[in-house]
Parts: sequence; C-alpha cells; structure tokens
Amino acid sequence: MTSARALPGVLAALLLASPAQPQIMMDVAAPDVMIGKDGPKLDACGAIGVIVGPDAETAEVFNSTQGWRNRLDRLPAGREVWLCDTKAEWVGIVYPAEADGDLGDCGVASPVPAPQVYRGPCRSGWVLAARVQPVAG
Repeated sequence: MTSARALPGVLAALLLASPAQPQIMMDVAAPDVMIGKDGPKLDACGAIGVIVGPDAETAEVFNSTQGWRNRLDRLPAGREVWLCDTKAEWVGIVYPAEADGDLGDCGVASPVPAPQVYRGPCRSGWVLAARVQPVAG
C-alpha cells in the first residue's frame, strides 16, 4: 500500500523518466482537407476563392473544424486559395506557403482518380466560409 507521503515522490520520478514533449491536440471529428470530391472527371479542387474580411483583416487557418483547434496560419484579405472541401460552416482550402506563390503549383488543378487527403506540396487547412468568397470555378 502506497502512503500519501510517497505519492509526490512517485509522480516526480514519472515526470523525470519521460522526456518532455509538446502536446498535440488532435480532433478526430474533423478530417484533413479532402480533394477530388467532385469525381474523377473534374479538377481535384473545384474552385478558387479569395480571403475576405472586415477592415482587410487576416483570416485564421485551422487544422480542425471543431473541438480543439490549432491555428496553422493567418491569410490576409485578398489572398487567393483553392476551395477543396466543406464541412458545415467551414471550407477546406489549399494554398502556397509563400504569399506570392502560384496556385498552379499546388497540384489540384487536374483530376484525381478518387477522393483523397491532400498531402501537399502546398499548405492546407480550414477557414470559416464567411471569410472566403469564390471567384472562379
């Protein structure tokens, strides 16, 4: 039987034995951004949009649509992005890492054989649909 006085020592030993690692909060209810949802005959992402917002603010890009969200990026108003996926009031976007990057380099302007998780080479994440306005597609 462990005495109450030994408990702090046991906890300290456990903390010292395991290396400190950053906590990653995952949200299994919100999948990664999917591409190819419109079928194998249409582009992997069906439209291009532009970030919009009050007073030219930035839009926050998240790794999730609900629960614990980690901000991945901030995009300024006027930035063009691919519109690839939707979930409730969220839009799954794909965009180049550099502000002056070419959307054509993201690899979603052609069909893919089946829906799949976007794995790059550009960034992807979720923004509120109110912060994106479709402009082409």
